[in-house]
Amino acid sequence: MIRSGATIGKNATIFQGVTIGSNRFADNNSPAILGDNVILFPGVKIIGHVIIGNNVVVGANSVVTKDIPDGAVSAGIPAKILNYNGADYIKYYCVINKFTSMNICCIFNYPPHYRKAIYHKMDNELNCDFYFGDSVPGTLADMNCSDLKGFKGRIKNIIKGRHIVWQEGIIRLLFRPYKYYIMTVDTAAFSNWVFVYMGWLLGKKIYFWTHGCRGGETFFARVKNRLFFTPSEGLFLYSEYAKHLLVNQGYSTEKLHVIANSLDYDVHVQLRKFLTKNDVYRTHFCNEYPTLIFTGRLEPGKKLHQILEAMAHLREDGLYINLVLVGEGNSRELLVQLAEDLQISKNIWFYGACYDERQLSDLIYNADICISPGNIGLTAIHALSFGTPIATHSNFSNQMPEFEAIIPEVNGTFFVENDTESLCKSISEWLIKHPTKSKALIENCFRIIDKKYNPYFQIEVMKEVLLIGGI
Repeated sequence: MIRSGATIGKNATIFQGVTIGSNRFADNNSPAILGDNVILFPGVKIIGHVIIGNNVVVGANSVVTKDIPDGAVSAGIPAKILNYNGADYIKYYCVINKFTSMNICCIFNYPPHYRKAIYHKMDNELNCDFYFGDSVPGTLADMNCSDLKGFKGRIKNIIKGRHIVWQEGIIRLLFRPYKYYIMTVDTAAFSNWVFVYMGWLLGKKIYFWTHGCRGGETFFARVKNRLFFTPSEGLFLYSEYAKHLLVNQGYSTEKLHVIANSLDYDVHVQLRKFLTKNDVYRTHFCNEYPTLIFTGRLEPGKKLHQILEAMAHLREDGLYINLVLVGEGNSRELLVQLAEDLQISKNIWFYGACYDERQLSDLIYNADICISPGNIGLTAIHALSFGTPIATHSNFSNQMPEFEAIIPEVNGTFFVENDTESLCKSISEWLIKHPTKSKALIENCFRIIDKKYNPYFQIEVMKEVLLIGGI
């Protein structure tokens, strides 16, 4: 029962059995005033001219006889203020209750294994339905989709060359009771063009999870991206760098949301507890030289030959270094031959592929620095997660977005792309400044991961964007 004349602000949630009444014995018996974003749980009674502020929560069966200030959580008979966490509680309440019925459809090119953590968060906290493509160009390992309660099926990707050109069956998803869509992007896929423009005509809200812009795109590519992105509700971007480039091209900042990237953060945090300095490299190499590490595919684009060439140059200057290459790829044989030619084979450990995070954490933590002459990618997150700084090149238009995790002189360094002399200088200067990894340096590596490059950050960005978007 709500008394006539009572003022109720925006986004109020009032449960059954709530009474907003009068107090005929009070001097001022005018109706109550409720602010914005108020939650009144079942059985609450508000008596007389009470002013309830914004972002206030009142517990079940409470009796309110006095004003409640902004942000308060109140309960009891009579109601008393318990704390001032009302705004946080309301945000949490909105997420839990509104996302249960919001109908988000996720259409992703593929379910890469490294996205398992964020997909599970989207599954549990956003109640998404997932549709994954069945294959992509390359050798990317996939996750077990059946672990997601919202998994609905695999989509057949039709691939020509290095691109998906059509995804069978996605158009009909526009006619299911979804209002919101999150999609990964391939502008070469004609089905994506049909989907986004049909969705726009049908009033669907479509968000793209995309690189957005890397820099160096041709005029034609920028026009194509503009036509593709314009009907969307917004873009989830991997980097501030991409956002900056798009803003300079005239995109609205309100449509651009930096979501970063992540690996299996919870597992990595647990493994940190077991990180210890040990003799893994002293035992293998039979020396105490500084050790560089690279983890990832041994492919031409990673330009790993530059590390070997830098090692040979530094040896001539009297600086001896070990290198561990963790991974496999079609460049391995060439690198083995190059190491023999440069007479540094005994200082290189071709460790091979490793998918055991416990082993990886040990290898990474005991290295002095992670080196990536090509684009750094998720190698940056892996290295920093286990307390090892990074060196990579500074041509950001040729980088992957994870380069932003590097803070020069704090948790890593940059060198000039394709410049062996610059690479040598970066390695030698870093090792001179950091002959051993200090506790402060290790904590600097952890800090950026804990702040941004984790699924908790990503899911909060999604929640905030989708709530603001009108859910």
